[in-house]
Amino acid sequence: MSVDADARAYYADTSVLNRQAVALIARMWSAIDPGNIGASWEAQLPAATSALIAAQTVAAELADPYLTAALNDASTPHRDVDVSGMIGPGADGLLYQPVFEAKRAIGNGFGQQLALQAAGTKLATYVHTATADTGRLAVATGMTARPHATGYYRMLSPPSCSRCAILAGRHFAWNSGFQRHPHCDCVHIPVQESDDRLEFDARRSIEAGQVTGLSEAMTKAIVEHGANPAQVVNAQSGMYEIGQFSATTVSTTRRSVAGARILARDIDRAFGIDVSKQTYTNFAIDRQAVAQYAELFRRGKKYTRITRNGRVQTYAYRFARTPRPTPQQIIVSAGSRSEATRLLTNYGYIL
Repeated sequence: MSVDADARAYYADTSVLNRQAVALIARMWSAIDPGNIGASWEAQLPAATSALIAAQTVAAELADPYLTAALNDASTPHRDVDVSGMIGPGADGLLYQPVFEAKRAIGNGFGQQLALQAAGTKLATYVHTATADTGRLAVATGMTARPHATGYYRMLSPPSCSRCAILAGRHFAWNSGFQRHPHCDCVHIPVQESDDRLEFDARRSIEAGQVTGLSEAMTKAIVEHGANPAQVVNAQSGMYEIGQFSATTVSTTRRSVAGARILARDIDRAFGIDVSKQTYTNFAIDRQAVAQYAELFRRGKKYTRITRNGRVQTYAYRFARTPRPTPQQIIVSAGSRSEATRLLTNYGYIL
């Protein structure tokens, strides 16, 4: 099989394992006595803990065959990995957390059945995450034991969230952390060298409707106007409001794409150039020039005027750095498609 096919087969196996573990422990949770939650779950806890440990054990054991197939190194010697230390610690404490969740919900006025249902959902998340994390840790440890495994690609299993979509298809060093969220189903694809065939087109998945967590305006900016998916998604992490205006702090330093373009626009505006129809693409400026313009922005540009009494008055107009609007703000406020495209370019969403 190809590397991609090996990864998908591994994902299929781990997905089945996760579903079985979640279903088994969920059945145990459903047998709880609503009138005696703690004691009735304690009676089930040893069996639930054993089920979780068993699932973690299988998840860890799947790693070595997967690495051997993906790296095509059946004949290459490597050190064995002891997975026992990855399994079990804290499992009983993790599985007891839903009891606290249910009691807290009941104390806040929720009905017993509704509280147990919500806590059961949390329990399913704990089981899924613990099993998946064990598998990922076993893969990462196995890669460390194989010196020829220089890195990995992150494979998406659509439908997936927007955060995973912009990270998928990137090549990471063997010791780079795997950022994930609860129920994240991304998979390592270990490689001996970078492989362009494993790169991922986030835009195509967004166009196909396989990426969740994007607003209509964000999707429109990417699909219709050609905005960069990573720029659009990352902008969400630094959002803030100025009245009814939505802006972001992400990528606003002068060394970033958006920050450099905003600086170029502000410099032109400071010197009286009409920027309302200008399009700013890549912009480079040396530190000395930046210092000169920064002084202009700090102290303002001096103007003179004649008052009604005929007196000459001097005043300074201070220039503030323009906030970076979010893609949603641009799409909503733009008067035309061409204006939206120009603004998405000026603010670094179209590269």
